[in-house]
Amino acid sequence: MGINEEETLTATLIDPESLDSPNPAYQKGETQESKCRDAWAAILFYAQLIAVCCVCGILGVPAVRRNAGGADNLVEGRTTDYTGLIYVTLIAAASSFALSTISLTLMTTCPKFLIQLSLLFSLLLSLLITATSFYYQQYIAGAFGILFFLLSCCYACCVWRRIPFAAANLNTGLTAVKRNGGVFVTSVWITVVSFGYLMVWMVAMVGVYDATAAAAAGGGNVEGNNVQPSWG
Repeated sequence: MGINEEETLTATLIDPESLDSPNPAYQKGETQESKCRDAWAAILFYAQLIAVCCVCGILGVPAVRRNAGGADNLVEGRTTDYTGLIYVTLIAAASSFALSTISLTLMTTCPKFLIQLSLLFSLLLSLLITATSFYYQQYIAGAFGILFFLLSCCYACCVWRRIPFAAANLNTGLTAVKRNGGVFVTSVWITVVSFGYLMVWMVAMVGVYDATAAAAAGGGNVEGNNVQPSWG
């Protein structure tokens, strides 16, 4: 590349220091009209949210309270306790929050290493799934595991040399996050809301399962501690 070409490319670059005090004549895009562009999707989302909350309050919460501690009010001899399921959900949510915090810390300190680690982890995970499938004589699953492992290897080989560029892009985005603390606060708030949303779904699922088990116990066959539903 000649000197003139380098000067041309350099002239088109944006000085990072000028971003804090841009030229008054600079036009930053166009003002967009404030409106809901996916009204049908919003209606569907709020409809299912209201339905899930209703199921959670009508069926889920009474089921959790009634069967807390292994109490049995459905079928004699069958013990049902949903607190373990709730605890698993709580642990999973807390673990995801902790892992997200660790991932953000790693991204801000060593983005290149994090990208390499994610690629190697996908390779290791696909290889582990393949070995487990063959160990339990699930040959079809093992064949798919080999296929995904080979595809992951090809993908890693193709993008490995582009990792520095990807790390630079990631570092640029993280720099913007560091300079705007509200982005981090928003991400934490979204995580908390997602956790509450997950808990509502889980309690609603418990209520539906409990009501289904009660209906099956009343009209189906009960053997020991198992409930056999009647299909007709």
